[in-house]
Amino acid sequence: MSLSFYHELEAFEVFEELVEDAHYQSVPEDWSLVVTDVVGSTKAISAGRYRDVNTVGAASIVVAKNAINRVDFPFVFGGDGALMLLPPEHFSAVLEQLMALRQLASEQFGLGLRVGAVPVAQLHAAGHDVKLGKYQVTKELCFAVFQGSGFTAAEDWVKNRSAEYACTETPGSKSNANLGGLSCRWQAVRAKRGRIVSLIALSRNQRKDTLDRLLATLREVFPEGIDKHNPIDWGHMAYKTVGECYRDEKRYHASSFCGPFFLRFMEILIAVWAFRYWKPVFFFSPRAYAQSLSSHNDFRKFDGTLRMTLDCHPDQVEAVRRALDEFSADGEIHYGLHGSDTALMTCFVDGLGQGQHFHFVDAEAGGYAAAAVELKRKISSSAF
Repeated sequence: MSLSFYHELEAFEVFEELVEDAHYQSVPEDWSLVVTDVVGSTKAISAGRYRDVNTVGAASIVVAKNAINRVDFPFVFGGDGALMLLPPEHFSAVLEQLMALRQLASEQFGLGLRVGAVPVAQLHAAGHDVKLGKYQVTKELCFAVFQGSGFTAAEDWVKNRSAEYACTETPGSKSNANLGGLSCRWQAVRAKRGRIVSLIALSRNQRKDTLDRLLATLREVFPEGIDKHNPIDWGHMAYKTVGECYRDEKRYHASSFCGPFFLRFMEILIAVWAFRYWKPVFFFSPRAYAQSLSSHNDFRKFDGTLRMTLDCHPDQVEAVRRALDEFSADGEIHYGLHGSDTALMTCFVDGLGQGQHFHFVDAEAGGYAAAAVELKRKISSSAF
């Protein structure tokens, strides 16, 4: 039952239904909630290194996927890290890979990676709900959604009670980080409407009605539908050059003189040619793949906190902030908002068919990580 728990969940297809309790089930007590985040991400972002922060954060999900032979499991990407729920059967393999990633992040990116794990049983014992749902974005692809105070509690415990929950095993001695399938080969996506916004909104009391009204307010701001503000539109995207891909992806390996990197480089050459000239390669259609990008990304998600990255007109940005300010002034939410001219997309490609690839979307130059800084500042200064 424990291992099959996530796969047997019934998925829902309308994102706004994330507020419905019927879509969630309590996570088994023998599971663990794994937390990763880039240490000092604010400083790195200030130094103009958000692409690196974003890549290392997404890489924690990729190495976990590879550690368990790319079996589907629940996760949510947060810009500079991730939340992952793991059954006991997968925990040790994933943790070993995360330790290897921590060493690679230090050596190849100059970034520290915090890794921690909290048993779901301990969160339950402390009175926190840890519930899981499944949102179906296409016929072949689902993303996890989380409900309950246990997720923010786990992040707090890992950061502030590190002696109990941080994973401090000496990294790198057992295995190399397997970043197969990870790529960041698309140029930053320029906003069509003027501004890319990443927003985070946290209900102060985890109230269903607060989230319901907030989503209704956002629908008023975006009357044509929030889906229309997905920043990923293949017609406005460009692939990187061979040199850019080489420079980025050689850091995914401890050495560029190894078989895995040679295979990756051959793949880069083929992909750059295919997407530059839009020519099919064997059975692969670059045009069909590019057209699927808009439906295979996580531009909106929920992990107890609502997260969205949207392509907005400047007046819509102001309308969103006014709405969030009103909810905040009434003591209902904390929020953070970060804007940029472009969006970033980091990719995991298990295969080239529908449902075999997914893409992490964030605003450039800070994104969710910068929005989280504003959120934390408002929480610390709140009178509520």
